[in-house]
Amino acid sequence: MLGDDADISADQEIKDLVDLIRKTIHPKYSLANVLQRGVAFHYGNIPLLVRTEIEHLFRSNKIKYLVCTSTLIEGINMPCQSIFVRGPTKGLGKPMTPSDFWNLAGRAGRWGKEFQGNVICVDAKRNNVWKNGAPTHKAKFRITRTTDDVLSDVNALLEYIENGTPRDELGQKLHLEYVFSYLMSSKILNGSILDALWARRFPAEVVQRINLLLEKRSQTLSTPNDVILRNPGISPLAMDGLLDYFQNRTKNRAEPIEGLLPVHPESEEVVNEYAKILHRINKHLGDVFGRGKRVRKLALLIVNWMQGYPLARIISSREKYYGSDNLADLIRGSMKDVEEIARFQAPKFLACYVDLLRVYMERIDRQDLIDRLFEINVLLEFGVSQKTQLSLMGIGLGRSSAIALSELISDDSMAEEACLTWLQDNDWMTHDMPALIQREIRLVLDGKRGK
Repeated sequence: MLGDDADISADQEIKDLVDLIRKTIHPKYSLANVLQRGVAFHYGNIPLLVRTEIEHLFRSNKIKYLVCTSTLIEGINMPCQSIFVRGPTKGLGKPMTPSDFWNLAGRAGRWGKEFQGNVICVDAKRNNVWKNGAPTHKAKFRITRTTDDVLSDVNALLEYIENGTPRDELGQKLHLEYVFSYLMSSKILNGSILDALWARRFPAEVVQRINLLLEKRSQTLSTPNDVILRNPGISPLAMDGLLDYFQNRTKNRAEPIEGLLPVHPESEEVVNEYAKILHRINKHLGDVFGRGKRVRKLALLIVNWMQGYPLARIISSREKYYGSDNLADLIRGSMKDVEEIARFQAPKFLACYVDLLRVYMERIDRQDLIDRLFEINVLLEFGVSQKTQLSLMGIGLGRSSAIALSELISDDSMAEEACLTWLQDNDWMTHDMPALIQREIRLVLDGKRGK
């Protein structure tokens, strides 16, 4: 439909981005194909370097059509001539609010790029497409805090806390978990919530009821305050439950405490060990890692991510194991698991697990085992396990560039200065290194020289 003139496959910037996608994601990822016709798609789980280049090419008008999720309204300043919207959602199955819609509409005809723009609502009169109807005019909208929404029905929160923040209800009551964690942290820091600024928005008797229950619960907590404050969003009562499990397992059941320790990503049987830890987290901290085979699948992902596996290798491994009947779903699912599990949920909950394990070991005087604990959340957040890779990221490189370079460096334990010296003294540009990774490395080196 776009005609022959839409073919921009010979453009060097397009060729560089296509090469990056095929080497760092998958050779058959559909984005690489549509880019050659001036079309792209954009969503939050696409690797940062690819997303950034898509935004650059859209601003420069080489990409003329961009299909996207609500990530477009979340801090990305990309003006365009026309926006076509059909039943927009923000998140899975959650209709976009009118305020978000008008924020999105404001991208059309952004000053400095276009004098005017168009917003076209597709199927605007179909209620099954626009769940709340298409917005017809701008209006003021009140922005409410999650805490305010929860405290407007305080009985539900109090019942949740009284019942011990049950783990089997977490999926439906995650907002209660977050608010309880926030309130308990506020109580720990200030001794009371009665004088908090937000408390003035609610009846005094409501705040007093909450404060009394927090006081009652805080007196029975076994988890130290610093651990509670360091792990926001996780129920302190759930943390107590995991500490109780550690004690019951090692004292009552006389199982060796060494079996609770996270092992280094390069160890033997590492996937089985992390699958066991994920099961414990599911049971005691939060049901976040699925059920059955899903737990082992995520354990393998977490291990591979810490080992520094490139995204392309993770996707390729899943393709070999699960087949490629629906390759698009497999690629999207892999990138979603990397962003939501390996880089968010796993660091959050495994850091809490390690904190609590350290507390328990201190209580039973096992300093020898405490010394074996490592900052597992750091390895997950960066997605590498070697010091050289961490140092390369420390000087400003993205994960893909750091991993590509580390394959050329024989020393796994180099500090940042040593990495910079190596880059300046060695020919690191290989024939198969994507041009965009080469560009990122040059920009970092130029920045360091400028200093």
